[in-house]
Amino acid sequence: MSASDRVASEGRTSEKERGDASLVEFASLRAFPELLGVVSTRVGGFSKPPFDSLNLGLSVPDHVNDVVRNRRRLFELAEVAPARVVVCRQVHSNRVAEVGHEDGGRGALETETAIPECDGLLTTERDLYLLVQSADCPTVAIFAPPSAGVTVVHSGWRGTAHEIARCAVEKLHAATDVAVSEFRAVLAPAIGGCCYEVGAEVVDAIAHAESGVRSRHGEDKAMLCLRSVIARQLEDAGIPKANIETHPHCTHCSPGRYYSYRLTGARTGRFGLLAGIRERVLDS
Repeated sequence: MSASDRVASEGRTSEKERGDASLVEFASLRAFPELLGVVSTRVGGFSKPPFDSLNLGLSVPDHVNDVVRNRRRLFELAEVAPARVVVCRQVHSNRVAEVGHEDGGRGALETETAIPECDGLLTTERDLYLLVQSADCPTVAIFAPPSAGVTVVHSGWRGTAHEIARCAVEKLHAATDVAVSEFRAVLAPAIGGCCYEVGAEVVDAIAHAESGVRSRHGEDKAMLCLRSVIARQLEDAGIPKANIETHPHCTHCSPGRYYSYRLTGARTGRFGLLAGIRERVLDS
C-alpha cells in the first residue's frame, strides 16, 4: 500500500462480525448512527472457488442460487430487508439515478429488475439502501447528514475521467439543499496506486488529475491512484477534506479479503458498498 493510498489510518475503520462473515465500517460515520455505510468482504459466503465465498456478483459465472444466498447474508448482517435494497446495472458511465421506495427491491436478488445503465444511485428517502459492486474499482458513498439523502457511485477509470463523484455531489445537493460543506464521503477498499498500472489511454483520460499518477514507467505506463483522484474531485466539489474518509486497504494487496479483477482475471467475484438512511437507529 502506497503512501498516497493511506488517506485514512488503520485505526479509523472497524469490522462488524457475525459468524465467519464481516462488514467493514467507517469511523467517520459513527457520529451519525442513522446513516448506514458498510462494505462486504469476500469472507463468509456460500460460493465455491474461484468465487469463494461471499460473491455478490450476478453478472459472473457463479451459481445464481449461491449468489442470492450471499446477498441475503449481506442484507441480514447489515440488518436491512432485500425489499428495501436497490441495485444498478453498472456500465462505467457517469449517470446517477435517483430512486425512491417504489424502486425498493430492484436488482436486489436478480439482475433483470436492476436500475439500468448507470453507475450511481441517489435517494432522499429513509429505509432505502443502495448497493454498488466492485472487484478493484473505487466505490463511494456520499451523505447529506443527518438524514437528508445519500448517493453511492462506482467510479472506475472511465467514471473517474467523467467525474461521476462530482456529478453525484451536485445531484445530492440539488435533491436535498444541504450545504455541500456539510456532506460526508467514504471511499471503500479499491486497488491502490501501489498496484494499478495503467497505459497511456488511461493516463490521457485522467490528464486533468495528473497528480494522481504516482510514477511513470517510460512514456506508456504509469501507476495511478484512482481514489486520490476521486478524493480531490470531492474536495473540488466542495466537500471538506476532513469530511472524506478513505479506507486504507488495496484490494490487489488483500486477495484473502477482497475480490480483485486485476489480480485474478474475469473469473472473480464482487464485493459491495451498501449505504442508506435507517428508519430508526438500531440498538448497539
